[in-house]
Amino acid sequence: MKEYKKNNGEKASWFTRLFNQNQRWLRVCEFVVCFLAFEFLQRLLGNQAQFKMIDLRLVFIVLFGSLYGLGYGIAGAAAQTVSLLLAYESQGTKWYTLFYEPANWIPFIFYFAAGAVCGYVRMKNRENLEFISEENQLIREKFLFMRDLYQATLQDKKRYKKQILGSKDSFGKIFDITRKLDIVQPEELFIETMHIMEEVLENETFAFYSLSQKNGYGRLEAASPKSQGMYSASVRLSEYTLAMETLEKGQVWANRDFVQGYPMYMAGIRKEGSLVMLICIQEVRNGQLTLYYMNLFQILCGLVETSLLRALEYQEATEYKKYVENTRILRPEYFEKSLELQHSMREQKMASYILLKLKYGNMTIEDADEALDSCIRENDIRGISPEGELYLILTQADDKALPVILERLKRNGFEGKVLDVPAGKETAGVES
Repeated sequence: MKEYKKNNGEKASWFTRLFNQNQRWLRVCEFVVCFLAFEFLQRLLGNQAQFKMIDLRLVFIVLFGSLYGLGYGIAGAAAQTVSLLLAYESQGTKWYTLFYEPANWIPFIFYFAAGAVCGYVRMKNRENLEFISEENQLIREKFLFMRDLYQATLQDKKRYKKQILGSKDSFGKIFDITRKLDIVQPEELFIETMHIMEEVLENETFAFYSLSQKNGYGRLEAASPKSQGMYSASVRLSEYTLAMETLEKGQVWANRDFVQGYPMYMAGIRKEGSLVMLICIQEVRNGQLTLYYMNLFQILCGLVETSLLRALEYQEATEYKKYVENTRILRPEYFEKSLELQHSMREQKMASYILLKLKYGNMTIEDADEALDSCIRENDIRGISPEGELYLILTQADDKALPVILERLKRNGFEGKVLDVPAGKETAGVES
């Protein structure tokens, strides 16, 4: 009840509070009152036959010894000893004459023995009760602690499970990334990879360069929308000599010395031991130049490498379907798909392109393809329409370079008409 009132904030009555505060004095008063009452009964009823068989003094000692412990038992024995001595005095027996006969000591000895035994039993029982209460309280506290610990463990389990499933570097996230990268079209793979890397690495300054070991150039395939102007359309591999050794080993190069002209992170995609693509992070925030961040970047690059190599192998396996025979000119359905992907990247501000329609005079389609090899880049896309018209997609090109490109095409026997340029840079109708 006390515990209940304590836990529920209930206040005890004024009488209870007064009793708890003055409990010792109340017991003393109770002792005195009961002593006087027993003395009165002893004098009133002591001469009756039925009460001669009962020692009320001994009853008093046993009562207070059993109720309040050893101290009150001894005090009761002492008080009743005085009472008995006074009774002897009233009968004409002096108290000091009692001690000359040892037999007269027996009542006094039994008084103190009864008070001591009853008080000890009471004290022992109280100690046992207190010990059991303390033990129960300890067990209760342990139970409450274990219950709180169990509940906290359950909450942690739920939170960690949620983190495992939702964390950017968890197995569940890696599985989701692997599923999303199951793409066989390189341009489509660039788009999905860009979204994944920006989300997982919390950075928006990525760029993908396709590399050519023949001429030592890297051609920009896609870049983050917010990194426009940070990357050039083409780079020389010789400009990154400090990083090439690390990239050749399949490791991530980090610009910890803040070398001018280098991105903050670079990773390579290798095919048969040779670099075929470069993934760059131009800028990083505080806390992203760490070993954990670099390892996470390397894991993502490894997933991209697997998907890209699978896509390239698929493209090589289907070349006979994609290209016009004996040329690098895409058939109409494949060219239309490439144009859609280039347009999608431009809409998402990952890349830009210019679409040209080419007139190639009296040349055959094979001769036109051979002539284009000498005046366009490797990553430019050529295709043909169902009507036999020749088209050219100039990837990562803008209107500033357009006059030079048209002039170069003219020198090789082509007349180019611009059909589509990036928004705000329309020069449609320009002919060479």
